[in-house]
Amino acid sequence: MKKTYVRLAATAAMLVSAATSAYADSLTLYCSADEAWCQQIKTTFEEKTGITVDMTRKSSGETYAQVRA
Repeated sequence: MKKTYVRLAATAAMLVSAATSAYADSLTLYCSADEAWCQQIKTTFEEKTGITVDMTRKSSGETYAQVRA
């Protein structure tokens, strides 16, 4: 379980750096963790960057299939 959160945190960090370097107006976040955790990441990112986050919460299998497609 701990490894999952570390991976998700790393993914979130990559999304943050990619979005800020590209100066995007919005960002889509695919999240497979606990919904409350996803919402906290979304809110914190929006507050710190001013970039709107569209969050999609799905199981890891659904998220993988969507990202892979």
